[in-house]
Amino acid sequence: MPTAHRTFRHHHTFSPSLISMFYKFPSIEAHERILYANFLKVNQEVKDMIAEIQEFYKK
Repeated sequence: MPTAHRTFRHHHTFSPSLISMFYKFPSIEAHERILYANFLKVNQEVKDMIAEIQEFYKK
């Protein structure tokens, strides 16, 4: 598992080296798997929020 620092920064452009500042990955494949899993999680959270908002405004 990657180790994370408690420092968070906002970056205007994506760069794998920026992520590497905060995480240590055993391989590029592990890096890609974690990023993709995070993408899927965020995507699902957005869908859930949209559904919740739509349900709220139905009332």
